[in-house]
Amino acid sequence: MALTNVWGSNIFDILLALGLPWMLSIHVTGEPIKVTNSKGLSIIMGVLLVVFIVQAWYVKCTFGKMTGGVYVGLYGLFVVYVFLNDTFHFLE
Repeated sequence: MALTNVWGSNIFDILLALGLPWMLSIHVTGEPIKVTNSKGLSIIMGVLLVVFIVQAWYVKCTFGKMTGGVYVGLYGLFVVYVFLNDTFHFLE
């Protein structure tokens, strides 16, 4: 239940936190929003989804300390990737 809450709340946050201000901006200025530096975002999200599905299948949906460790480790790798990508511009 907690994992579905995480996914659901992130979807809601993205739709509300980005969608509402962007909608207001488009209506006020009349110009579209340009999202820059989003190269590789769909790849990262796809990998995250695949890792989640494989990991959930592997532990048969019983999430314990190992699962938490895997997700903390993946988050750490993601932070390192973002830092290195912003510093060295791998995807440009």
